[in-house]
Amino acid sequence: MLLTLAQSLSIPRDPVLWGFVISFIAVAYVFFKARQNTRKDPLSGPPPFSSLSSQRRIENQMTELLVELEKMSRQMNAQLETRAAKLEELIRQADERAGMLEQRLDDLRREFGDPILLRQPPSSSQPAIQFRQDELPPPAPMPMDPRPAAVYSHADHRRASSAIAREVNQPANEVELILALRRRAK
Repeated sequence: MLLTLAQSLSIPRDPVLWGFVISFIAVAYVFFKARQNTRKDPLSGPPPFSSLSSQRRIENQMTELLVELEKMSRQMNAQLETRAAKLEELIRQADERAGMLEQRLDDLRREFGDPILLRQPPSSSQPAIQFRQDELPPPAPMPMDPRPAAVYSHADHRRASSAIAREVNQPANEVELILALRRRAK
């Protein structure tokens, strides 16, 4: 149908000519689309405010903004100075307390002697204090937690940690931790 229409309108059927026409249309489309997207320089035209009253209004707004900014900076400076003064006072109090502690330590050293000088290492003539094994009470046995034993027995059967967690009804990350500690101990 298109072929008969093309023959009746006497449209050329040369593929090179059609390729040229299509490529020309595509280049023209891209060129005009790119030209539309370019932004104009805002300084190339007249200023956005052309009347004197709008200029004064903007100037007043800028002045108010500068005054507000200056006021805010003064408040911030005052707050910083207050905090610095408080910090200096705290440092002074800490220094006083450290001095009082040093004084108290000196008083204790004078009263009881220097504990570091009173401690003397045992000489070769004095044997170090030794306890016989039978004099010491036996250490209390540590209660065993049954959870690691159950996890270990399942792990020995090559089960995955998620399956072990379901079997022993514990969180998976706890089971993984128990297994990691076991590997680390080996």
